[in-house]
Amino acid sequence: METMAEYLAELVKAGLEDRKAASLPEGVSVREIVKISEENHMDYLLLGALLKTDGLSEEEKELLREKVLGSMLFTGMQLQELKKLEERMEQAKIPCQPMKGARMKFYYPSPFLREMSDIDFMIYEDDFTDTDRIVEEAGFVKVQAIKHHVIYQKA
Repeated sequence: METMAEYLAELVKAGLEDRKAASLPEGVSVREIVKISEENHMDYLLLGALLKTDGLSEEEKELLREKVLGSMLFTGMQLQELKKLEERMEQAKIPCQPMKGARMKFYYPSPFLREMSDIDFMIYEDDFTDTDRIVEEAGFVKVQAIKHHVIYQKA
């Protein structure tokens, strides 16, 4: 476990410093790191750094490329959705403030480094009905509403 923790720290540092990480240590597998990265929403950072190391098989490289590309595509799509929703709210003259989640991506050295995020808006309660309509017209489906917190998802 200590070897894994040390190697994960090495991958994080290498990713943030944009340098080549040390090769995979003995006893640590690519599949284990992929599982950890998925569980912790760190595909771009961990797997991107791992992809640059020496000694990986072509099969392992392909798996890592697929995961990193998926992470990048998700981030890109999420940022597009944020922009579209902001524009729709503005057109409807609904005062809103994007917060946390996807908005925080812009405070990282790269937006891809913050994978675990959602699109959060603070709006006035009086605007909930109009906001529901706008968000649903954008293709989102209401999953749950708890007091002041309304959760939508999009396929």
